[in-house]
Amino acid sequence: MAAAGLAAIKPPMAASIVEKMEVPSAAETLGEMKSSVASQILSKMVDNDAHARAAEILTAMDGAAELLAELRAATAAWVVQEMDVEVAANLLSEMAYVGAGYVLAELDADQAAPILLEMEQQNAAYILDDMETSAALGILADMSSDQSAALLSLMVPDAAALIAAEMEYGDAAKILTEMEQDAAASVVQEMEPEAAAYILAEMDSSAAAEVVAVMDYDDGAAFVLEQLEAEQSGKILAHLEPSVAAAIVTEMEFEASAASLHEMDFDIASNLLAEMDPSAAAGVVSLMEADAAAGVLTAASSYHTSAQVVDKLTEECAAEVFSEMEPEASAGIASELEYETSARAVALMEPSTAAALLEAVEHYEDSAGILGQMSYREAAKVVEEMDAPAAVMEYLEYEDLSEAAQVVEEMTCGSEQILPEMEYHQAAKIFTQLSSASSASIIYEMDPDSAAYILAEMDHHLAAEILLQLDEYGGIEHHVTACHIVEEMETQTAADILSAADPADAAELVSSMDYEGSAGVLLAMESQQAAKVMSELEYDHAAEILSRLKVPKAAAILSEAEYYDAAGILEKMDLAKAQQLLRSGFLDRDAILDAMEDAQKSSQLRTRVAKRARTS
Repeated sequence: MAAAGLAAIKPPMAASIVEKMEVPSAAETLGEMKSSVASQILSKMVDNDAHARAAEILTAMDGAAELLAELRAATAAWVVQEMDVEVAANLLSEMAYVGAGYVLAELDADQAAPILLEMEQQNAAYILDDMETSAALGILADMSSDQSAALLSLMVPDAAALIAAEMEYGDAAKILTEMEQDAAASVVQEMEPEAAAYILAEMDSSAAAEVVAVMDYDDGAAFVLEQLEAEQSGKILAHLEPSVAAAIVTEMEFEASAASLHEMDFDIASNLLAEMDPSAAAGVVSLMEADAAAGVLTAASSYHTSAQVVDKLTEECAAEVFSEMEPEASAGIASELEYETSARAVALMEPSTAAALLEAVEHYEDSAGILGQMSYREAAKVVEEMDAPAAVMEYLEYEDLSEAAQVVEEMTCGSEQILPEMEYHQAAKIFTQLSSASSASIIYEMDPDSAAYILAEMDHHLAAEILLQLDEYGGIEHHVTACHIVEEMETQTAADILSAADPADAAELVSSMDYEGSAGVLLAMESQQAAKVMSELEYDHAAEILSRLKVPKAAAILSEAEYYDAAGILEKMDLAKAQQLLRSGFLDRDAILDAMEDAQKSSQLRTRVAKRARTS
């Protein structure tokens, strides 16, 4: 029957006729009709359960795709499922932009999947784009992960993201792993961060890192990684190039960044931080556990790199981090900072820990520079804990050691051990700036020979004042302390210091020395000054000392004394020694003998001196 005649018949009747026609004839006849009319005939055939016959006819037709597109999706699906997969794929490929997706959505997934896989992938991907998410998801579930990956890679990213986000997370992870890096990243980027995180968590961390590496850092990768457990995000970041990881971490919330770095190996995390702006890196470090932050900063390639980060921390945070480091590391970093910056942190550390840091600093002047920026009381607490602070102290205000003196003034213990370890002239500079009472309190605890060497370097008047303060500081029973110090000095030095003291004070000290030591000191003094000291002694004590001097010196000293003092001293000597002194020619014999209270001894001496003179 001619096409025109068939078209004039109502569709139900026409459908019955077409069903009885040979396939080639039916195909040719329907092909000559308008597609809208031919589609009505095919629809009635499907209604009559002749969809297999309809499929045969369409398979034999030219332009069958246009006719198929005229059918309702459900009707077309009945026909398509009767076709060979290759035929169906070709027809639906031609319909890719005009409803093929709706047709496939009506098929069972196990029927639709082979048809899509038979198509050119670009057409199949477009058809999936056009389908409802649930339908597309069902079809992809019937494919292998690599097949699904190939199709999702060609889809519009937001459509692919909707589908992937609805999959089981493990399945989606397998598919993303099979996709090209850029395509997978585009899909993940379009997902809600929480869903993306769940999927990435199911992926191997190195594969997830490949995806994250090409995502936008600010509104993609950072948001997603923030949703992950720190252990997972840390593993992913660890697989990235440090510069890439740093860019992502910079965009993350500090808390999430800190938690992620906490899970990394220290050397990997340190490389990451080195690529960050120091301020941003400091923001991350400040929220890490102090021990982890210390480990990361210690592992840095250089102390300078870590110092740039520490410089941006609060002093409280820096102190906590330094406290967790080995002293060599904290010292290396502190040495790279401005002294004031390091000092603020060191001052907040436990003194013993701060002391270990400063002693590990390579150059004494750097340790001193840090100490010099601390308050004297803070510095004193640290110095007290140092094993060998003397060398550092010598650099506190190098010329006059004024800062060192202030630190010593604030120390509650240890200065008596530190100062002897310094160069004696340096220690003397410190004492010069302390009160005599403070100096005495320190020397009181020192060994006598060290004290002697230091006092010998000082102004004689000040040294004398300090020696005499020892008696006041330590009590009467500690006269011997000053005495021992003087006995350890060179004789001339001791004489010079005692000469600078008030004679009465010097005499008090001399009286506590042994006679030989006292005699040596008086021998080294100017006769006039020695006489003043002798005049303050008990006469018997003075007599005992002068008896140990050679006659010329003893006589020279007595010649400078008042007659009554000379007389009192000679009265306490044996007659022979007194006679020698009176005959020396230095003394006014008559005036002295007249001043003696012991008339008998005076008479005896007059007689002996006169007799000796006649004999001579």
